[in-house]
Amino acid sequence: NIFDQICDFEKLKEYRNQEFETYLEDKEYFNERFHEPIYGGLKFDFKDLDDNEKLESAKITAELNERVISENGYNEVVKYINEVVPQLVFEDRKVIFFTPPTTKYLNSAYSESLKKRFYKDIVQLLKKFAGCIYIDLSEDKAFLDEDFCDFEHLNNFGAKKLTKILSDYATEL
Repeated sequence: NIFDQICDFEKLKEYRNQEFETYLEDKEYFNERFHEPIYGGLKFDFKDLDDNEKLESAKITAELNERVISENGYNEVVKYINEVVPQLVFEDRKVIFFTPPTTKYLNSAYSESLKKRFYKDIVQLLKKFAGCIYIDLSEDKAFLDEDFCDFEHLNNFGAKKLTKILSDYATEL
């Protein structure tokens, strides 16, 4: 009976993550282990494309991402920001929100109106909370094509770079 035993979810999570990391440790890309869907569902390795092909493929990726953005989605995010952030920033705590890096191709393919709305509705709301910090890394020049395994997901090198940037930022607070 499950109620007759203590279930330590933190240890279970730690065990799963350790097993997962061991399995992936000699892989440069997550996609080398999980082939479906490879490269975010697109049928190529973006590093093999020329600049024009990268731009065209990034447009497809942006369109796929943007199709899930809705009025209800924005309203739900705003609702949760208003509920959760005040609980996080009490007693002079700092909370960092960030937009992760994307390739220059994907960033240029995103709708300007959606970017503006995100900054107007979400970023400006976050900035209203004392102790809430927003960092935009979406166009950060520190991230090169070599740091990504597709247009929007960092590989191991990029993840280490992102971790260092966030760690350095947090340390300065």
